[in-house]
Amino acid sequence: MKKLLLILLFVTALVPLSAEELRVVSLAPALTELICRLGKEKALVGRSSACNYPLSIRNIPVAGEFGRPNPERVVALKPTHVFANALANPAAAEMLRSAGIKVILKQCRNPEEYREWVMIAGKELKCEAEAQKENDRIEQELAELRREKHSAAGKTVLCLIWDNPPTAAGQGSLPDTVIRLAGQRNIAGGIRQDYFNPSFEWLLKNQPDILLLPGFSEKQVENLKKSLPWTKLKAVRENQIISDIDPDLLLRPGPRLTQGIRLLAERCRN
Repeated sequence: MKKLLLILLFVTALVPLSAEELRVVSLAPALTELICRLGKEKALVGRSSACNYPLSIRNIPVAGEFGRPNPERVVALKPTHVFANALANPAAAEMLRSAGIKVILKQCRNPEEYREWVMIAGKELKCEAEAQKENDRIEQELAELRREKHSAAGKTVLCLIWDNPPTAAGQGSLPDTVIRLAGQRNIAGGIRQDYFNPSFEWLLKNQPDILLLPGFSEKQVENLKKSLPWTKLKAVRENQIISDIDPDLLLRPGPRLTQGIRLLAERCRN
């Protein structure tokens, strides 16, 4: 396998690419959405298995998992660029760079970092005007969200991203940002961890008005509603649970994030 990879790396390095030929492998769903948003879907030659939107990209070859490229597949696609937030194996980045591929690694965890990525992608993909329009759109929509006064403003929300063990979103996490921009309060916003495992005692002491469960299946929600400590929560007893918003709109810091924030704000008003 290593010998095959070395041969592929050597051959690819010898093949000249036109300055105008852009070929991108994206290893992060938010970045894949961004590339398409900027009108560069035709430049996308590879994606991660987690990249699922827009639907038109599903026929694009899978070059690995989220942050875990398959180097042989990536090199075989002859990309000029690889976009990723981070790689599970940092050595993979150097391996790809040695093949003449430009590997750009940068986190995208909130609207601010998304806007930074917009400008990076605009420069690398030679579509800076489109990138500026996208940044202007995001900034305008965020400004509108901040100005809006929701009748449900002030409700406390606890966001769980996993049920066993219970894993909640704390200070600085993407759900924390989403909840605040939706005009609500993250009841775990004082916990100085992106994500943490709340104790039974903590849950009883910090009772949220709303329980947000993005990505939970119907079975997970039903099991939670029947088991301790959740049955002790007022939000569960009163069925103040939100679990039917597309998790990609709430947990993916890409072009559709403001749509998810607005949906959450509307649900919290009801």
